[in-house]
Amino acid sequence: MSANKLQILARQRERMGSLTALGDFEWRAGGQIEAAQLLEDPNASLYCLDPKRQQVIFTILPPGIDLTQAAFVYQAQFDYAECLVAMPCREFLRLAQGIPFDAARVLCLHNIGRCGSTVMSRALNEIDGLAAFSEPDVLTNFIALPPGASSQRL
Repeated sequence: MSANKLQILARQRERMGSLTALGDFEWRAGGQIEAAQLLEDPNASLYCLDPKRQQVIFTILPPGIDLTQAAFVYQAQFDYAECLVAMPCREFLRLAQGIPFDAARVLCLHNIGRCGSTVMSRALNEIDGLAAFSEPDVLTNFIALPPGASSQRL
């Protein structure tokens, strides 16, 4: 299945600290790519959910941007995105189900602001074989979903 590539025309986040959204960017359609391609692209990262259009939005960053070193993943994605990719939620879920997952190897550390979680993330990144991401805002997008939406698979 294909996903839609979106060319970024301008960046327009209303205010720092607001939830990530497709509206952070002014964009226009830029063709299609094979959705599965994103699984192999080290520069692709999930940016936000777009429940209104039933899609998820990825950013494509230039080579060399290491999100494990970003103090705020969502800000680095916003600042450095070369383009966006919009994928239908159903396709996203289908692809995700095909990825081997070991819950024992995943830790989600969620804290309030100004508590030291960025320092903790940096310390965790010093451990070989471990990748920690500081404030990937896509997880916060779940609070904006309508009641029951997550159980309906977006």
